[in-house]
Amino acid sequence: MTIGVLKEPAHETRVSLLPEHVTLLKKWNVNVLVEGNAGVAAFANDNKYADAGATISSRAEVMQNSNHVFLSGKGANDFAIKQGIKLEPDEYFFSQFRYDQWKEMRDSDN
Repeated sequence: MTIGVLKEPAHETRVSLLPEHVTLLKKWNVNVLVEGNAGVAAFANDNKYADAGATISSRAEVMQNSNHVFLSGKGANDFAIKQGIKLEPDEYFFSQFRYDQWKEMRDSDN
């Protein structure tokens, strides 16, 4: 599986995935493509992503070669709605089991 991370609009200071998240995803054999300078506004430069195991790519390469593209910011929900994607409440994405599983993976060396 390959996850793509795009640079957000100029007014947005967040990024949908930080380098420390790339490190976790790599433990699960997930490839991560990051558009160049995607994390700059969030103080995460391309070198940090590359050091974590991501591949720095152009916007077109991220879009063409990713199974899933992460979005954040104001336009993400609008985009999902336009695509006909059903939105779920935040509570849908949390379970104690998955949270504990995530913490275990985060804290492991594997």
